[in-house]
Amino acid sequence: MQLPSGEIQLFFANEYQVPDKQQHIAMMRSQDNGATWQRPETVCFRAGSRDGMPVPVCLQHHKGLALAIEDNGLNGAFKPVIIHTAVEDNWRSGTVLADSPRRWSAMAQTDTLPAAVYAGAPYLIQLSSGETLLSFQSGEGRKSQGTLDHSLMQVYAGNGEARDFCCRSTPFPFPRNAHARTLWCALVQTDDDEVMATASVSGLKTGNGIRTSTGRIYRPMESVHAQDGSVSWTSVPEGMFIGAESQAQVRIRSVWNADSLYFHFQVEDSCLCVAAPGCQPDASDGVELYIDRTMKGRESLSKGMFRVLANVAGTVRSQCVADGKWTRWDGGVRADVSFSATGYAVSVAVPWKKIKGKPGEEGLAVCSRLNNNDADGYVWHEDMPGAQPDKPYTWLRCTLSE
Repeated sequence: MQLPSGEIQLFFANEYQVPDKQQHIAMMRSQDNGATWQRPETVCFRAGSRDGMPVPVCLQHHKGLALAIEDNGLNGAFKPVIIHTAVEDNWRSGTVLADSPRRWSAMAQTDTLPAAVYAGAPYLIQLSSGETLLSFQSGEGRKSQGTLDHSLMQVYAGNGEARDFCCRSTPFPFPRNAHARTLWCALVQTDDDEVMATASVSGLKTGNGIRTSTGRIYRPMESVHAQDGSVSWTSVPEGMFIGAESQAQVRIRSVWNADSLYFHFQVEDSCLCVAAPGCQPDASDGVELYIDRTMKGRESLSKGMFRVLANVAGTVRSQCVADGKWTRWDGGVRADVSFSATGYAVSVAVPWKKIKGKPGEEGLAVCSRLNNNDADGYVWHEDMPGAQPDKPYTWLRCTLSE
């Protein structure tokens, strides 16, 4: 890492002359662009543990120097941790020990990982807009979740101080391969709206090796004002994308007028499929829309939340939350399905009067799901990145734009 002063800092995990298989993070400084280096300094150490895999970032707007490490003394197996120093201090205040306020868990409280889950080899970057992104290899939900043996790369978004990382996305999902793993991950921002992830992929029958995956950066969604509700959807900015797991992908746009809120789902799907009679509606190709009119970021479903499902069979199901559960709702929702050579499109209109009126500047929260059945015995239910339909606090804010 090179500081604005020109000083270069080189960080590494060091177990040389550290007793009992412990490990600390060391750092060396260079004042001449790397021609010569000062003696190593110990940046952080947790007695009895192995701080490791450091990645530094000089945070924008004078918010300090942040160092992402893996720490197996915080909560069970290795977890991502942030080590911090002010720019003026520049690591001069001494080693950051286990109980230092300059050491904190990277994860938001809502996304705390279980003690048994391995989450190591973190990689930290800061976007040009100020937010931070953190990746690491995680065993959560995988076979042997306490080791790296079947871990997958996960990416979380944090604030400008490298805190409260949440909204998980998975660049290389492999949900149907319990033996796949994506290790030694890295991130780089390629333009204002895209990030590239890299990882070493193994455990596949074919295609093992170094892979890259391009991710879109989505900030609060905007619904564009349309006087009469009629609009050329291709002229409306894309607000959301789903399509990392299966061959199907959907781009989502929104407009509004005085009467209704409109969403358009443009789905690319090379294998349209209607589920067998008797199956649930979400077993057929289709989409789901979730709306939280309250915009209170609740942890569970509550009154003021709505769901619309529409599929290629022509089924439209509208529901609202009552007593913490989804129940039938006569919301006057209209949903139209059309087909093309590359897939299908769903347009949904939700009357404002049925969801307690148009919101103010705070907007509302939305979530979407893509249901994809390729007639191979498996139905994909892919959610908007970072969101979970049963956890409204993970839904994306949607504001009404003039």
